[in-house]
Amino acid sequence: MLAASCLLASSALFAAGHPALASAQQMLARKQPAAAFKLLAPLAPQLSGDPEFDYLLGIAALDSGNPTEAVFALERVVDIQPDNQPARLELARAHFMLGEKAAAREEFQTVKDANPPKAALSTINQYLNAIDGPEAGKTRIHGYVQAGLGRDSNVNSATGQQQIAIPLLGGLVFNLNDNNHSQKDSFSTLAGGVDIRHAIDNDLIWTASLDANWRNNHRWDAYDMRSLTAQTGLTWLRPEDSYSLGLVRQSLRVDGQSYRTLTGLNGQWVHALNAESQIALYAQFGQLRYPIQAVRNVNRSVVGAAYAEQLDDDSMMYSGFYMGREAVRERSYPHLGHKLFGFRLGGEWNLRPDLKLFVQSSFERRRYGGQETLFKTSRRDRQLDLRIGLSYTPIKNLTLMPSLSWTRSRSNISLHDYRRTQADLTVRYDFE
Repeated sequence: MLAASCLLASSALFAAGHPALASAQQMLARKQPAAAFKLLAPLAPQLSGDPEFDYLLGIAALDSGNPTEAVFALERVVDIQPDNQPARLELARAHFMLGEKAAAREEFQTVKDANPPKAALSTINQYLNAIDGPEAGKTRIHGYVQAGLGRDSNVNSATGQQQIAIPLLGGLVFNLNDNNHSQKDSFSTLAGGVDIRHAIDNDLIWTASLDANWRNNHRWDAYDMRSLTAQTGLTWLRPEDSYSLGLVRQSLRVDGQSYRTLTGLNGQWVHALNAESQIALYAQFGQLRYPIQAVRNVNRSVVGAAYAEQLDDDSMMYSGFYMGREAVRERSYPHLGHKLFGFRLGGEWNLRPDLKLFVQSSFERRRYGGQETLFKTSRRDRQLDLRIGLSYTPIKNLTLMPSLSWTRSRSNISLHDYRRTQADLTVRYDFE
C-alpha cells in the first residue's frame, strides 16, 4: 500500500460501520490483501457507495492484483469525497498498474498539488518519473499522417486591387496581371512525419524529427507547395528546468522548383513556475537562401519569451512575444531586409472529453531597410492572424480538425496590402 497514512490518520478516515470493515482493516495491516478482498468483494452489492467500504475494497483489490476492481471502487470514493487525497493516491496507482498513464499522471499530479507530506511526495515523484521521465537507453518513436481539404480566398497572398499607381512614374496607373492580385481557389493538403526521442541518460535526451507537407491548389498550381523539414537536438533535464539546443534544415518548393532553404540553430530554456504554469526564453538563428533569387538571401535572428498555463479542466492558455531581424547579404538591396516585433496569444479549451476548441492569434510588425525605388518609400507592414477551430477525437489517435483562419496584412505600399481567409478540414492519425 502507498504511504496514504501520511496524508490522513486512519482513525479520521474510517468510522465505525459494518463489522467486516474492521476485519478487513486488520487483514490489510497484517499484509493480507487477498483475504481482505475475498471478505469485502461479496459485500459490494449492498455497501458500494459507502466511502469507507469502497476505500478498503479499493486497497484490498489493488494490493491483491485486481486493479480494475480497485479503479471502480476508488472512483466512487473520490466522486463523493473529491478532497480525499489518500483515495486519489491509490486511484492513481491503480491506473498506473493498468497502463493508463494519462489518467495516472492526472491523479498523481492532483495529489502533488495538494502539498502532501514529504513521504507521500517522494512516492508520487517516483511514479511521475516512471510515467514521464526518461530512462537511460529508452527510445520512443511517434508518427502521424494527415490529409485535408479547404478553400482559400487569396492563394497568392496578393493585393485585392487590380490597378496600382507608381509614384516614381508620377502616379501612373498600371493594371496588375492575375499573378499580382488575389486569386481564390480550393486546395488539398497531405502531411506526415516521425519524431524520435532517445534518453542517453536520465537527464539528457536526443531528439530527431522529419516532417513532409504538400499543398495542391486545384486551379492555381503555380502556387503549389512542398516542404521537407528535418530537426535534431539535445535536451538537458533538471528538476524544474530544461535546456534545449537543436539544428533545423528545411527545403521549400513552389510549383515544383526550389524556392527557399533554411538552415538554422535554435536554443530554448523552459522553467516550471509550478505544476500548472511555465515560462520559456528562446533564440533562433537561420540562413534563408533563395536559389533562383540570390539577392533575397538573408540571415534571420529572433529572440523571444513565452508563458503557458494549464487550467483546471486540462485546458490551457499561452502568450508570448518576440523580436528580431532579417539582415540582407547583398547590401545594395537593403529594402529586402527588415526588423520585426510580434506577439502571440491563444488557448485550448475542453468542451467534452472528445472535443476541444482552440483559438490562435498573432501580430507582427515589420520595418524594412531602404526605400523601394518604384514607391519612393520604405516599406512598413503590420500583420494580424487569427485562427479558430475544433479538435474532435471520435476514437483513439484519430482527430478531425475543422478550422477557419483570417489574415490582414496592412502595408504602406498597396502592392503588399492584402486580406486572406481560409477554411479547411483536416483528418489526422497519430501512431507510436
